[in-house]
Amino acid sequence: IGEDNAIYALTTAFRRPSVMGVQDGKPANVILITGPVGTGRHEAVSLLTKECAEKHILKSDQVCTIDMSRYTSGSQEQVFLQDLYQALSSDGQIVCFEGFESAFAGFNRMITDLVTKGKVVLSRRYVLSQGILVENQTGLVRNAVDSLSADHKYLIFITTGKVSVIQDTFGAEFMYHVLDQVHFEPLTSESCEKIIEHECSEYIQKCQKQLHIHVTVENEVKTWIDSSSDKTKG
Repeated sequence: IGEDNAIYALTTAFRRPSVMGVQDGKPANVILITGPVGTGRHEAVSLLTKECAEKHILKSDQVCTIDMSRYTSGSQEQVFLQDLYQALSSDGQIVCFEGFESAFAGFNRMITDLVTKGKVVLSRRYVLSQGILVENQTGLVRNAVDSLSADHKYLIFITTGKVSVIQDTFGAEFMYHVLDQVHFEPLTSESCEKIIEHECSEYIQKCQKQLHIHVTVENEVKTWIDSSSDKTKG
């Protein structure tokens, strides 16, 4: 509610690969989503992914999210690579990155390679052991993992920061590959009123259907909800 421009831009971003095509080995699209917390950025991605999966536009409704702020040291490389591998090898085509402003710079460079080159070449060779990446300590082995690919994945970057901050974090070449920028606006009073009306209506219907009782919500209650709600929590 109240994010019509953002929703239009996001659906355009999801549709772009079908119009422009996708090169083998490259991401389907790279999307930057900006806006305040609580405006529905993650929810919009999740709902649109689900809708596309139901219409067989996407293979899965799975959305993988990697919080880069969890990886602040080079000593966490094994954990980071495992999480990145799981996201890129999953059936879901949507991979979201957030918290990259405070991530270890070396890991951000890997993400930049994913965006600009379609893959990141690993400095060590790994093998898979029950779905876990394990560093290979021996010689040549079959099915070794020495790179991670973003082939036909939607790479989505979600932030509360400005576009200039993103460029400072990843560089100009990264921004060149961002084909769609989606901005969510802060909730207006009108939008909040609509959301409250919607939630109250859902609540009344649920009480009627499941409990067989009739509930009314007076305007004073709606005003109290509006004034007491933390708008940064959605």
